[in-house]
Amino acid sequence: IDFDGSNDYVEFRDCGAVKSMSMWFNPDTSFTSSSTVKRLCGFRGTLAESADYFGISLGSSTGNLTGEVLCVMPDGASRTGTTRTFTAGEWYHLVISWNASNSYFDIYINGDAETDLDNTTHTLADWTDFRLARVGQNSSKFAGKITEVALWDVTLDSGAVTALYNSGSAVNLLVD
Repeated sequence: IDFDGSNDYVEFRDCGAVKSMSMWFNPDTSFTSSSTVKRLCGFRGTLAESADYFGISLGSSTGNLTGEVLCVMPDGASRTGTTRTFTAGEWYHLVISWNASNSYFDIYINGDAETDLDNTTHTLADWTDFRLARVGQNSSKFAGKITEVALWDVTLDSGAVTALYNSGSAVNLLVD
């Protein structure tokens, strides 16, 4: 889907307990730690503090981390991020996968573990709403392409992430 950064988005309802998510994305603009924040996706959990949409952002999204370019925000205070930059017009494969030992989502870009920033203890909740290319009503809309979005109720390990990246499609991934 090609999102215009203005009024295009896709909304899903109750997704359940999401422990892993993958997608391919191709931004219309490059993203560094000084870029204005745009959201690849937003999700709302069943926890009381999740009344607002949180999600995955590109650009400098928080005051909680230093140097983040991609940030996973599962709730109002917790953040996991990477300092990897993203170039306009290039395709990137993204996987976030729940790491129960560390209580945060691991971030994989193009099959490689890229989690290098973390702040506080994270929570895992059912996603009651899920939006591609935006969060709330009027904020931080993503411009670019997103495809092959997949959600799992299991944690993908590094082997599964590599297989998913190498296959180029979530359709062929078998999770034990």
